[in-house]
Amino acid sequence: MLANQVDKWIQEIWNFVQNDPQYKNKTTLFITVDHGRGDKVKKQWTDHGSDVEGASQIWFATIGPEIAPKGEIKTESQFYQKQFAQTLAKLMGYDFTTDHPVNEEIKEVFEK
Repeated sequence: MLANQVDKWIQEIWNFVQNDPQYKNKTTLFITVDHGRGDKVKKQWTDHGSDVEGASQIWFATIGPEIAPKGEIKTESQFYQKQFAQTLAKLMGYDFTTDHPVNEEIKEVFEK
């Protein structure tokens, strides 16, 4: 039920964006979560600490004019949260730089 509600909220945001001339075809949504749940039986899940195997695995979704319309990508690949900053910067036309090492953008987001 909750996932269905979140889908509706995302749809509402996207519909707003696409119906406002200021944002239409100029806005990208990048949606993700702050943690995973691992492979535990969901009824047994109580936290997302480092002791929960797989809790570091998260998902993300993108939609917008710069995004290749691929649907759900089902090829086996590994992406990391530390790639998000560079990916978001590239979406806005920038390179993200900082004093600490930064990973490359997630190229699959841009490949048509």
